[in-house]
Amino acid sequence: MEEFTNLRLVQRHLLSSLILLLRHVLRENAFSYDKGVLAEILEPVMGKGLIPADLDTWKLRRRAITPAFHALYLEAMVKVFSNCSEKMILKLKLKNL
Repeated sequence: MEEFTNLRLVQRHLLSSLILLLRHVLRENAFSYDKGVLAEILEPVMGKGLIPADLDTWKLRRRAITPAFHALYLEAMVKVFSNCSEKMILKLKLKNL
């Protein structure tokens, strides 16, 4: 039983260390790390999109797309997608697909 308790303590320590490390890399210090291979792989497919973009390009494009993720806009778009999906379902049913 003691081994199990020790294992749980080690797991908790590792998890809390990982959380701190992820917070440091992703939130507090994100722009200090190079995107490296990921950016090289994605650039031919995505160009200089958000993921492979350098910091200045990323900031510009991030500001440009932010309004598209506003809750009210997304809610309206869900309604549009839902209406279009319902129309498509009706059309497919009429064609017996």
